[in-house]
Amino acid sequence: SRKKHTVVLACLKTRNRAAAAAAANGKKKKVSFAKPEYLLQQEDVKTVRGCLLSMQRGSILTKVRQRGMFTRWFNLNEGMDAVCWQSTRKENGMGRIDVSSIHEIRHGRHSELLRGLEVHEPDECIFTVVHSVDFQCMDLIAETPETATTWVMGLQYLLNMANPPAKSAVSKPKPIREAWLEEMFIQADENNDGFLDEGEIVRLCHVHNVGLPEDAIRKKFQEADTNREAESRGQLDRDEFRDFYQSLSTRPEIVYLIGQYGNTDVLTPEQLQVFLQTEQHMDGVTIEECRDIIEEFEPTPLGKQEHHLTVDGFTRYLRSPQCDIFNRDHVSVNQDMTQPLSHYFISSSHNTFLTQAQNGPCEAMGITRALHRGCRLVDLDIYDGPRGPVICRDGSSVNNFMDLSVALDTVRDACFKVSQYPLFLRLEVHCSPEQQKLMVDLIKSKLESYLYDGPLDGKSLPSPSSCLRTIFLIGKKVAGAPVAEEDGNVSEEEDEALANPDLNDAPLHRRLSRANSVSTIQSGVLPALSNSATTIPLLKELSNMINLNSSGDKALPESPFERFDGSVVTSLCEPRVNHYALYKPSRLMHRTKSSLVRAYPATTRAESSNMDPMVAWSRGVQFAALNCQTIGKAMDMNEGLFKANGYSGYYLKPAAMRDDCGYFLYGKEKPQVPGVNPVDLVIKVISGQMLPKPSNTENRTEVIDPYVSIETEGLDCDKSLQRTRPVENNGFNPVWDESFSFHVHYPEMTMVRFTVLDADAIGSDFIGQFCIPLSSLKPGYRHVHLISYVHLPLPNASLFVHISINKDRTGRSCGITSTSSRKKAKKEPLALLPIGIKEVDNFFKKASPTLCHAANLMYDADLGLSLFKDSCGLSGWTTLRDCVRSLANRARVAGVQLTLNVTDEIYPSLAISGDGDVPDAVKRASVVLSQAIPAIRALQTEADKVAASLSEGYKESSVLLMALSSSPLAVTERKAQKAYETFSWNCLALKSEADELLAVKAEVLASLQKIIQLSALHDITCTGVKQAEPVKQQPESATSEDAETTSQQPKNSEV
Repeated sequence: SRKKHTVVLACLKTRNRAAAAAAANGKKKKVSFAKPEYLLQQEDVKTVRGCLLSMQRGSILTKVRQRGMFTRWFNLNEGMDAVCWQSTRKENGMGRIDVSSIHEIRHGRHSELLRGLEVHEPDECIFTVVHSVDFQCMDLIAETPETATTWVMGLQYLLNMANPPAKSAVSKPKPIREAWLEEMFIQADENNDGFLDEGEIVRLCHVHNVGLPEDAIRKKFQEADTNREAESRGQLDRDEFRDFYQSLSTRPEIVYLIGQYGNTDVLTPEQLQVFLQTEQHMDGVTIEECRDIIEEFEPTPLGKQEHHLTVDGFTRYLRSPQCDIFNRDHVSVNQDMTQPLSHYFISSSHNTFLTQAQNGPCEAMGITRALHRGCRLVDLDIYDGPRGPVICRDGSSVNNFMDLSVALDTVRDACFKVSQYPLFLRLEVHCSPEQQKLMVDLIKSKLESYLYDGPLDGKSLPSPSSCLRTIFLIGKKVAGAPVAEEDGNVSEEEDEALANPDLNDAPLHRRLSRANSVSTIQSGVLPALSNSATTIPLLKELSNMINLNSSGDKALPESPFERFDGSVVTSLCEPRVNHYALYKPSRLMHRTKSSLVRAYPATTRAESSNMDPMVAWSRGVQFAALNCQTIGKAMDMNEGLFKANGYSGYYLKPAAMRDDCGYFLYGKEKPQVPGVNPVDLVIKVISGQMLPKPSNTENRTEVIDPYVSIETEGLDCDKSLQRTRPVENNGFNPVWDESFSFHVHYPEMTMVRFTVLDADAIGSDFIGQFCIPLSSLKPGYRHVHLISYVHLPLPNASLFVHISINKDRTGRSCGITSTSSRKKAKKEPLALLPIGIKEVDNFFKKASPTLCHAANLMYDADLGLSLFKDSCGLSGWTTLRDCVRSLANRARVAGVQLTLNVTDEIYPSLAISGDGDVPDAVKRASVVLSQAIPAIRALQTEADKVAASLSEGYKESSVLLMALSSSPLAVTERKAQKAYETFSWNCLALKSEADELLAVKAEVLASLQKIIQLSALHDITCTGVKQAEPVKQQPESATSEDAETTSQQPKNSEV
């Protein structure tokens, strides 16, 4: 042993840690399941038993102390009752911590020393062992996340056991899983020879729903067949079958989760309940529901009988739709569909009849494909044909066209198969009056039963729910009365003149060609536009059939109080949209509150590439028309957005983009929207499963080197891209275990896109993707089921991630993130600004004290809970579960009894009794909790009344705004815009503070109930409460303005 340690120290001096590990084990260097140079083997962390064996072999860990960092060799002794390491300060040269003296294992930077030092290693490699009577902290850094996970899982298992297991415990078979595997083997052994051949193994896996393709099962079979005797080759004995099944189905990261929450290799209903409440944010889950989960997903009969969830059942549950990253409530229509059409983003297509490039073939398949994807705007260009109106791109194609009757038949057959909500049929007419008559007859004969015949007065549009299975026709109308009495002339070019002005003017054409380059399109710089436009005659019958008048670009409103005609659809080319987005975003958004606006790709996109739809959506544009035949990021975002409302083709815009008094100021760094709190999104990419090779790769024999790219798409300030490292030669079960943080300023307009790529691909590197609105993300441990480049599910391919979404109230009166910033964080509440109109200013001045009182109520209650967490001595982002568990452990070691006295069945106070020395942390927690209760009680009793007062003020201010709109101010345009913005700010300040007050009240109430429930789970006596029932999970709102406090945030949000 001494000789081994001498070699180890010599290797450490040369920084050859892998050689040191090999010397200590007396073996050659092993290959890891994540990186070739890693120390551990995949089999070492498949089970708790493997972790304990690996710990006994030892690892190189770095001790972090105040005076420096020291690399040492750590191992678990043979009796598994002590952790030992080399020490230069001990007489025998070895340090030791008894397992019985360990109180807690913390994974990550969860000690005062680590938070104060600049440690560059990732959090996944760091863990802390809290031990001894005085709760000393040993901070350790592993070389790899896998090594840290092995030690954390193994020590947590030993800590959870009532008595440290003896050495023989490692070799004992697990009572449930091992018995089940033995039973499986006997049932599958059809000829009773004690072996299973390849066919029997494949049939067995299919019977037990092992979610792997047959070729993967056969490959794993070949790897497990280690028999050297000729007669036994091609067969697996009992031991080989056990190893085969574990390599096929056991995932170390899931075993680690069981070790965190269970005392053994299984989860009881009570432990499963704690996991679901703590990690999955399912506050309303009951013990009976946990038993139902075990009954549904546990494969072993003994596990079902004893209500135990093994690693196989837990894996099945985590891969089920219940643990999907996509909120299951959003699979169907879940938003308010009774608002005007202008209040929604609407799935739209551009030149729907095309199936390839802009000069490609015109086919009915293009229309069918768009409608099957939930598209609600179909775009048709109609020209004169040899036998009647035809659909084609520019009228010059002799053979490349499609009869209008075929297109209308396709629309009729597929328009309402996916969505029952209104369809918009945009008709760009370029044909003669004679064929216009045929066109009218065709539309009536094919679509008359679907055509919208209700009134459109221009003041307000109907709602999607009021006109189900209805088609709106968009096109040119004869100027004048809504119903034309005679034929007239209309502009043929329409919005195309904005992108293609007078092409006969050579200098202008050259200037336009330069301006329509990709860089100019993205920059928003526009060329000088020609006012020339050709006209065509339009029949009155066709004009009267049109519901919504299609118009080219118009000047933005001179007055912010102006309302646009709701019966007009304005079309903007991509360069014009980018120009408005850069220089006049608020004006463009104001136009979209009452009327419909369509954005379409620049004419230079001849290959049918797509524009970024988020540029249009983030400025309120309803129709972001895309080339549905072109796969890529734009279509991924389009699919992801409208999937979040049941593929209805409609998605409700944020309140600030649709309310008359909505306020949205686009800043260079962040937007200013009253009542919208930024969020901190933390995504931990843990592992991948069954990742296929890129479909278009040229090298199909090599194993992929996958990595994950995570993007956030939204406003300019919320665009971000981060990626993991590649895992070499592993597409079956790669492990990354990397965390990424995103600060999102405007979560209601943010989407998250996961993309899996091959770092060593020849040709295409795309493996799969998944795009989802931030409001539809479910927090906790989730699986991301990947989608192919043609938007079809990839069988069995997924990512395993952990999602954390924390509302950031920094800078608000109730915003607390840490003790050191507490005094700085208390600022004035949302200020009500003067407008310059005496009566209006006096009204808002009266509302200011109520607004300030609401802010103080939230701050004081929020502060009390934050101080309680800090008093436990844990990190600022800790959970209540960790706080209560830490207090219970400290009291148990000190020999004192904790009692939670509850008054009015909700307000807890902590009492301490016993003869032992009370730890300082327990004393502080008791005092702080008692001091926090008065502020929390004030919030609970006054919140409803104060919120009602603020809501009433908001209603009255909205009436004032309408009155102001009917009699605009006699001031300059700039001053009128400023007055409107100020008024809108004040209105939303009242509304947002009322909503925030009620949300904080609910969060604080949930936190108190959670303290009571967790105390009972950790053997703290509770008095004054009949039953510590969990808080029922609040139903998610059907409207997007409430998404911030429901679907985006953890249901047990703790600030």
